[in-house]
Amino acid sequence: ERSGDKGVSESDHPPQLPPEYPSTDVVLRGPAEWRKCVMTEAEFGSGITFNERVRITRNTCDAMGIRTCGEIEGAFCDYMSRHLDKPILLSGPVLPDPNTAVPLDPKWAEW
Repeated sequence: ERSGDKGVSESDHPPQLPPEYPSTDVVLRGPAEWRKCVMTEAEFGSGITFNERVRITRNTCDAMGIRTCGEIEGAFCDYMSRHLDKPILLSGPVLPDPNTAVPLDPKWAEW
């Protein structure tokens, strides 16, 4: 029997993380919580689901852009690049070089 979410059955279960996934902090919950996450199976215009639009776009693009930086999400972006066999372009955050002309207050300089 189907749940209230279109396209998701009561027997659907969350996927397992692949062993090479870079983070052990991800927690996949049981079927009830998973069904809430896959509400994107509903039609998203022109008889196609949101998940299908994302899949088509992901499979036909030459590269993917993510607004993050390597210091924050580098391991995940490397994993995505290997998994999708596409370059991942990182677009931020961009931090300015510190202004050394004006010294910091001692409480911040020594923090």
